[in-house]
Amino acid sequence: MRDYFSDIVERDVRKRLKARSGQELILTAQMVYESVGSELSLRKLAQTIGISIETVKSYLEAFESAYLLFSVPFFTYSSRQQTVRNKKYYPVDICLRESIITKTGKDIGKKIETLVFLKLRSKYSQINYWKEKLEVDFVVRDPEHPSGIRAYQVTSFTEVVEQKLTALIDFSKKYKDAELNYLYMGDEKEVETGSGLVVHARSIERFLSE
Repeated sequence: MRDYFSDIVERDVRKRLKARSGQELILTAQMVYESVGSELSLRKLAQTIGISIETVKSYLEAFESAYLLFSVPFFTYSSRQQTVRNKKYYPVDICLRESIITKTGKDIGKKIETLVFLKLRSKYSQINYWKEKLEVDFVVRDPEHPSGIRAYQVTSFTEVVEQKLTALIDFSKKYKDAELNYLYMGDEKEVETGSGLVVHARSIERFLSE
């Protein structure tokens, strides 16, 4: 898979950008793959690699065009607010990610989150994230749901964790009637919060197999 990745970078990305160094491109992709699940600061990435922010932007756009990455923007109805917020990025394939990152075996949470993202990506054309004090991993617009919105929180824990549940509750205060889903390694059940909201606690294994 690493050779496959290198071939795509060389054939579809470096030549298209007329980049002098394929190593800069590979380093950029590696760092983005390792940041799965986190907002990506283009400024910090550019400083780390030693290139300009505009160059980083062009690399990421080229990676998306070559189907090496998917971007996940902030969820809001305001185009301006969405533009100024950082995006998250996910690989097109979980094995491709593991072939080039340096921390394999140490990030089961990121692996699970990537698998959930890819499952959602197979059903929805646009996926977002949401964050104020706490973050909701994924938000999708679904015309089949009464509110048109489904929110997903992902964790590798076997129990419902209050902080991650609180993020969904905070989201529902702003986007009322959204469907709230808590994906974890435990049993399927309905969790009723103190405010009367119902969160669907769902087995990740079952969700991925649907």
